[in-house]
Amino acid sequence: MAWWRVAIVPFVCGIAATIPERDDQIAHRRNKPGRPIDFGHQQKERYKSRNVVERCSHKLKQWRGIATRSDKTAHNYRAAVSLAAKLTWMKTDLSRPA
Repeated sequence: MAWWRVAIVPFVCGIAATIPERDDQIAHRRNKPGRPIDFGHQQKERYKSRNVVERCSHKLKQWRGIATRSDKTAHNYRAAVSLAAKLTWMKTDLSRPA
């Protein structure tokens, strides 16, 4: 993936960043007028949701066929992702105490 897709495409599509800023950046910005410093309740909720999605995608990528996208058709790839997601969900659901 090209760097510009990661950097520019979300900006053009209006996708806001949800990664919290470092303390030194916040302290530096306090001296300058501009954006508000507060991370905000909405941002925290979006960050939690994004974190869940990223963790799920990383768990799915532990499956070799999904990580390498070795399936020839999109139909087979989607079936593999569905199967891996269901097995991962069952594994985590069964490991929780009742």
